Amino acid sequence: RGRVEEPVVELEVVLGRRVPLRARGRALGVLTVASRSEGRYSPAEIALGEEFALRAGLVLDNAWLYRDAERRSAMKKTITDNAAACLVLVDAEDRATFMNPAAVTMTGYRLAELEGRRLHDVLHGIEAPSGPSAEADEPPWSSPTRAREDTFVRRDGTSFPVSCNVA
Repeated sequence: RGRVEEPVVELEVVLGRRVPLRARGRALGVLTVASRSEGRYSPAEIALGEEFALRAGLVLDNAWLYRDAERRSAMKKTITDNAAACLVLVDAEDRATFMNPAAVTMTGYRLAELEGRRLHDVLHGIEAPSGPSAEADEPPWSSPTRAREDTFVRRDGTSFPVSCNVA
């Protein structure tokens, strides 16, 4: 429906050459080059066909890699968006880089509100208006301990118990 069907055109091929489409050491397909002229392909034409096949193979491989990455990303988003657990990723300086919807609901903070702020200070209510407290203790994720019970403070000032797991 809505497609225009092109008639199949049969060519009388006199000269043909197949060039493999390859990427990362794998064969992805074959490019067939055909001509209705008699004679041989020149070395320059053969080199051009091989270069075209090489680039076409890379384009195909990149498209497939991109499609697979998009699928994995969508799956991770589905999992994290629907997880009941509070999931927060932090960088080496204790700044939040990811929060799932459960984390936003539990803490009352959106990721954009935490930008540039130490997550530990914010969630312990020890962040001074001018910045983090000098005597702030270390966040549970900075130690080799993999799990720890703690209490966090929501944006509205109420507290709630948590079990922090570092992965």
